[in-house]
Amino acid sequence: MAKMVTQLFRGAVWLGVLLAAGLAQAQTIRLQEKATVSAGDVRLGNIATISGVDVRAAEKLAETVIIADLKKTQQIRAENVLLAVVTQHGASLSAALQMTGAAACEVSVGEAVMKPVVVAAAPVADVVPQQPVAAKPALSTLTAAITQRIISDLNANADDVRVTIDTISPLMDQVTKAGQRWQLRPLARNTLGTLQFEAQLIDGVKVTQKLNVLAKVEKRTMVVICTGPVARGKVIERDDVKLEETWLDRNLPTLFTKIDDVLYQEATRALAANSHLDQRDFRAADMISKGDVVKVEFMAGTLKVEMKARAMQSAKMHDAVTLRNDATGETYQAIAVGKKLAAVGAAR
Repeated sequence: MAKMVTQLFRGAVWLGVLLAAGLAQAQTIRLQEKATVSAGDVRLGNIATISGVDVRAAEKLAETVIIADLKKTQQIRAENVLLAVVTQHGASLSAALQMTGAAACEVSVGEAVMKPVVVAAAPVADVVPQQPVAAKPALSTLTAAITQRIISDLNANADDVRVTIDTISPLMDQVTKAGQRWQLRPLARNTLGTLQFEAQLIDGVKVTQKLNVLAKVEKRTMVVICTGPVARGKVIERDDVKLEETWLDRNLPTLFTKIDDVLYQEATRALAANSHLDQRDFRAADMISKGDVVKVEFMAGTLKVEMKARAMQSAKMHDAVTLRNDATGETYQAIAVGKKLAAVGAAR
């Protein structure tokens, strides 16, 4: 039993390296519940259907020998199929694998039936007729012209921008006549906060009015806040944070806008409840420390293998870490995906 687990683990590491390298497009092996073959070798194409987008790789996989010289009815488990494929193809395997279907296939001796290789057709996108777009009416007031200019400069949706005009003048809401237009020139480079524009009303080619306009601009943004006080040195968990809508009057690119970006980060200073979380107040925390006994997960399709290994170095979230199997002395690479948790193969 121990020998079989060791062999399966070695095959899992091979396939994990292969998946991480992204050598080819995905192939799916769907194992049948029952199959009948003539006396002789049992090949993968006899007991499973292979589908994917790489025809040559699928045909190559179909010829994989699972059992040599079958004499009597026998059960073949999915993990043994996976191990045979990885062992025979190794790093030259031309497709990343996913196992589906039955957990085991009962193979009996009889007339051989080779399962066809099914190649998934690429989906054809429906052609959606384009609807004619009506021309936008000319902006008829100075307030409307400034608002549209600000939204355009921010490259944002109108619902996500709030503009407050601080200049009081009858020209702000005066409707322009035919042949008239407002020409705007920003007097500052910022796009949020208090902005100043020089506005000129042009009638034909003649400037008839001039006005300096002040406007306050805010942009709607989703930011991450802490649900309670955060002590210095605390490692952030999902229950500690939430997303909140806020209106910003300046660019703050260091604020966290996604919860996943702040998870497992260590606070470098104490924060009050409901504070906006800033990247400058956090640093990456170690998920695995040197010498830790780490749970390692290998996943390929519906198959999952778990084992224990010892960390040879410390690692932060999503860092590569070298692990050692204390029983065999073998070392291998994995990815830190949680506290004392690492993964090999498909993304967790």
